[in-house]
Amino acid sequence: MLYQSRGLLERHYTETGLMFAATDRAAGFLDVLSSDYVAELRERAIWLVPLFGDTSDSDLLKIVNSQSGEWGAEFAMESVLRVEDAEWQ
Repeated sequence: MLYQSRGLLERHYTETGLMFAATDRAAGFLDVLSSDYVAELRERAIWLVPLFGDTSDSDLLKIVNSQSGEWGAEFAMESVLRVEDAEWQ
């Protein structure tokens, strides 16, 4: 809601659900951010767009669903590791 109120993204209601899209103002906002996280996010976007940029929503959904078991396990393990790390500190 904050980004939307600042004109950085738009909300679209579609037959498949709620979708968000960056506006032209979002690029300028991201350009002023200089954290390592933003730099890494840009690198991932440069890698990701050529791979999936022309992929339809339904095909992306199929890809995600086919990988959700594997990815879900990775995310679950990552959260376990974070909890374990927090307990040691």
